Amino acid sequence: MSKNVLITGVSGQDGYYLARLLLSKGYEVFGQSRDTESARAALGDLPISLVSFDLLATDAWIRIIEEYALNEIYHMAGVSFIPRCWENPAETIAANLEVTARILEAMRSTSVTPKLAYACSSEIFGKPTSMSQNEETAMRPMNPYGVTKAASLGLIDSYRKRYGLFACSGILFNHESPRRHPRFVTRKITQAVAAISKGLQDRLVLGNLNVSRDWGFAEDYMDCMHRMLQADSAEDYIIGSGCLTSLERVVESAFNRVGLDWQQWVSMDPSFARPNDSRSLVANASKAENQLGWRASTTVEALIAMMVDHDLALLEAGNRMAA
Repeated sequence: MSKNVLITGVSGQDGYYLARLLLSKGYEVFGQSRDTESARAALGDLPISLVSFDLLATDAWIRIIEEYALNEIYHMAGVSFIPRCWENPAETIAANLEVTARILEAMRSTSVTPKLAYACSSEIFGKPTSMSQNEETAMRPMNPYGVTKAASLGLIDSYRKRYGLFACSGILFNHESPRRHPRFVTRKITQAVAAISKGLQDRLVLGNLNVSRDWGFAEDYMDCMHRMLQADSAEDYIIGSGCLTSLERVVESAFNRVGLDWQQWVSMDPSFARPNDSRSLVANASKAENQLGWRASTTVEALIAMMVDHDLALLEAGNRMAA
C-alpha cells in the first residue's frame, strides 16, 4: 500500500532528492513550500502535490497530518546559511526550533501518528576536541544555527521518550549537489569554473583554502534519512562520508574537470574568510552503516565533477537560448 509523506522545504536540494527517491518507491509525496509557484518551477516535472500552510501553527499541522493521513514527515525546512543566522537570530530560532516543537505537538495530538525525520546538522558539535564525531559526541554549538539544531535534537529525544513518538534526527554533515544554492562555497566554485572555462569570468576569489570539511552528496544522505524511518525503532544517526577534504582540493578538482590550472585563476581575499573556518568536523557514521546498511557512496571528486558538468550544461543551454 502506498504511503503518504510530507516534505517541508521541498524545493531545496535535500527536498528535491528526497522527493525523487520517495516517488521511485511508490510514495504519494506532498511538499510544503512558502512559495508554491517557485517550488513548482524548481521541482520541474516531479509529480508532487504542493501545500502551503503556517508552519508555526500547531492546528495547521494537525489539519495537514489528518487530512493527508500522513505516514511520514521529513522536516527539511529552515535557515541553513550561517551568515544569515547571525543577521537574524530570532528568525533562525523560529524557523529551526519553534517549527520542530509545533510538529511534535501536532504528532502527539492526533491519532494518525506519522513518523518524523528531522534534518539536524554537524554544526551542533561546534569545535569538538575529538578527531571524529558520533552520536555520543558532546554538543558545543558556536552559532545560532547550531544552537537551534542542538535544541531541536534534544526536543525530539524528549518527546520520543515521553510520548513514544517515532521521531528521529539525521545529523547531517556538509552535503552538496548540482542543486546547491550558489551562496554556498562549493557551488560558487563550480559555477565560477564553468564560467571561466567559457571565457565569461576571469577570476575566482576565495577567503581561505585551508578550510577542510567532510563533504558528501545530498542524494546519498537523503537515502539515509529515508532508511531511518524504516528501522524498527526511532534513533538518531550521524550522516556523513567520514572523509576530510580541503577546500584547495575541491578547487583543484573543479579546475581539473575543465583542464585548467587552478593557481592561474584563483585569488585570495581574507575578508571572505569566516570565523571558525579552521575547525574540522568529520563524521563517524558507523552506526548508520551497522544498523541501516548505509554508507556514503559518492566521492568528493565525483561530486565536484557532477556539479561542474551541471553548471557547464546550464551555460551552454543559456547560450543556445540567447542565440
